[in-house]
Amino acid sequence: MRRQLPFEPVATEEVEEEYNVVALLACTECDYFRFKPHEGEVVYERRGRCPECGSDLIVEGVFRTEADPSAFPDHGELRELKEALEEAGYEVSDHRICEDGSIEFEYDRRGDPRELARRLAELGFTAEPKGEAGAIRVVRHAVPEEEPAHLPLLLLSVPCFAWAAGWYAFRSPWYGLEFALAFSVIYFGKELAKLRVAAREGLRPRLPLVLPVFYFPGVYTSIVRADVKPMLSESLCRIGVAGLATGFVLSTAVFVLGSLQRHVPVKVQVVHNLWTLFLAGKLGLKANPLTLAGWAGLAVTWLAALPIYPLEGGYVMRYYLNTRLVKWFSAASVLAQACLRWYHVAFIAAFVLFRYTSSIPSDRSFLDDDERKDWGPLLLLLLILACLASPAPIGLWPTDKLVNVPKAYAWVFLR
Repeated sequence: MRRQLPFEPVATEEVEEEYNVVALLACTECDYFRFKPHEGEVVYERRGRCPECGSDLIVEGVFRTEADPSAFPDHGELRELKEALEEAGYEVSDHRICEDGSIEFEYDRRGDPRELARRLAELGFTAEPKGEAGAIRVVRHAVPEEEPAHLPLLLLSVPCFAWAAGWYAFRSPWYGLEFALAFSVIYFGKELAKLRVAAREGLRPRLPLVLPVFYFPGVYTSIVRADVKPMLSESLCRIGVAGLATGFVLSTAVFVLGSLQRHVPVKVQVVHNLWTLFLAGKLGLKANPLTLAGWAGLAVTWLAALPIYPLEGGYVMRYYLNTRLVKWFSAASVLAQACLRWYHVAFIAAFVLFRYTSSIPSDRSFLDDDERKDWGPLLLLLLILACLASPAPIGLWPTDKLVNVPKAYAWVFLR
């Protein structure tokens, strides 16, 4: 065990201030060891008894590292990690602890990456392939940082934007409030579904980053944030599917519920998509805050389905395509939105593209990238994109500015 550590011992006075100094305690008889912050220990000094066999613990080395001493595994954790790999079907042949606190395992037979990801998440670790096939790098979850103070304000902006949109559409603060409540149920229901799936995948999700825009319905979509880097591309795909499916179902339910309510005059013109046109033909559509909130929820769901990483559509596409192709899809989607005159959305999409798409996990970052794929999520994504796309460049627009919309798609309710 001790000969596998790649550190270079250094004298304490030679360690620069930006490094941490770590001491390695090892048993003289068994393979027990542990790392601790350096407190003036001298190499080969006795430092107590081994809790495993009762033999002497000695300071085997003093090392400098940029990692926090708590990032290094102890003897029990290393044993649990080896058991997790073996129980997941990985036949471990060798291992070593690296200078950043990570553990590299070499294996002769590959096992089930989904089972391994589940076990490692339970232990508080994450993993990714290391170099060529036959090696895996395991690292402890990072200590979470404090939440930025502006995130709760961005979440609060969702009902505020929605209320302003409802007031604009109905010229009534009370109808605006009804619209805001209905839209918030759709939007936050979609986000809660994504967070629940992310938590189930062991990603330790945090408050999402809401992306507001300066036009109806006021929000574009949001980005999932997590303390743990996903080990499986399938985990990202499940998060994307959860958001798209929940947004579609909740929006449709609110739209249908609104069709059962009384008519309320609307001061704007809305353009149908294939799905709302189908529902209107079956239900006999009425205008009111609920039907408009359902339509807005479907519009946001369609925007989230665009193949821009790290939005829901981008998560699904990363499951099937490599990093380079996902970046091309993201850039093409932003360009298409700009050409279709979704200027406000294209601006936010471009921000997402340059801020977050550059950090797409590499082609060797996921344990399951070489696994056979399920084509169901891609079919769902394509259906949502096709059914919810509006034939007009702008889905909601003042009536005197909306032009060249097929008559069958025009959904107009005036006073």
